Amino acid sequence: MFLNYFKNTKNKDIKNAQTIYNEIININKLIISSKVNHDTNYLKNAIEINILIIFCIFFGSKLGTNHKNRILCQEIMNLFINDLDYSFRFVGIGDMSIGKYVKKTVKKFYFRVNKLEDIFKINDFQAFYNYCKKIELFQNNQNKDKTIKFVFNNCIKLINRTSKGHIDNSLLKRLFI
Repeated sequence: MFLNYFKNTKNKDIKNAQTIYNEIININKLIISSKVNHDTNYLKNAIEINILIIFCIFFGSKLGTNHKNRILCQEIMNLFINDLDYSFRFVGIGDMSIGKYVKKTVKKFYFRVNKLEDIFKINDFQAFYNYCKKIELFQNNQNKDKTIKFVFNNCIKLINRTSKGHIDNSLLKRLFI
């Protein structure tokens, strides 16, 4: 039974997903600290950037042929939902209403996925620019146009990397820097 734990690939996928999600958080911190002014709502921007990066991984996975990525994507989604729960608790939302906020944000995630799929199927920068403007992402940034172009190009690179093969720790290296 003990050896079964070490040979079980699901445990490796969970560790890999945790490493990838930690990288997503590090990229999120990097984007927020360098691209977004801090007078805006930090949590809202952080959630929107996480949604965007996780979408890119999921969309690239969907385009690729590696079906092992499904388990990893599910684990990343589980970590995202747990992180939402923790973040909402951290900002002071009580136990009685935390589920409502998490559910609302997950619904927002799936709504955003539909919009972003349409944008990235045809690689339409103008539609992405309008999307960022509508959700008020990077609105208080002095170089808003350059920032949105930078994020768009990195999202395309991330989708291409994910669609080519297995999702691993090196997936997010040298992106969003």
